Amino acid sequence: MRRFTLGALSAISLAAFGAGSAPAAGDPPTPAPSTVAAPRPVEPWKPFRFHPGPRSQCGTFALTELAVLRRFGNDDRVVQSSERYYGSFDLGLEHNVSDATALGGSVFVGGDNARGQFGVRARVRRWLSKSASVDLAPGLILAGTEEKDADFLGPAPVLRASLNLSATVGVTAQAFETRRRKSYGVDKERATYVGAQLNSKAGSVGLGVALAVAIVYFSFALSNSSWF
Repeated sequence: MRRFTLGALSAISLAAFGAGSAPAAGDPPTPAPSTVAAPRPVEPWKPFRFHPGPRSQCGTFALTELAVLRRFGNDDRVVQSSERYYGSFDLGLEHNVSDATALGGSVFVGGDNARGQFGVRARVRRWLSKSASVDLAPGLILAGTEEKDADFLGPAPVLRASLNLSATVGVTAQAFETRRRKSYGVDKERATYVGAQLNSKAGSVGLGVALAVAIVYFSFALSNSSWF
């Protein structure tokens, strides 16, 4: 009798275990666990970067800016002359002194078909977001060439203001006043420009393309000249 009771209890226990572990007929299948996309890794903070960023991303960053500007004014002679378009390249550094502000400086070369310029700028940047910013750059033109082989009299003030829509592109405006010595005396000229700007890697690539085009152009011009 005791053997029968132990055997019956064992059978009942196994049946109960099996009933609890197996799904009943007609029950819906257990759904598989959903796959959750892993969040994008946060870019690590760096003490120095080659492209602009606020203090949450870096301490100091490099400036490489290529600008192409169009001149505006009421002087028809200027608008129709080789002084209508102006290009420049800036190379410098800025350091984030707060979450919203960066300070620094740059050197620049620029010019049109009538003049060439070299100078320096102080830089004050206000961050609007992680990539957008406003940059104010007062500076001085330290050396240059002027139209019709006139002697440049410097230094001359120059002011640039830029709205950087991202770390790559922006819009910019510039104004300067230059003095030059001519045979009849000293002449002054003011110019105002508005245009587009390529920043960071795009600015460096744009400069490389511009230099390559210039080399090809001058090589072609020299090959067709009477010098050779």
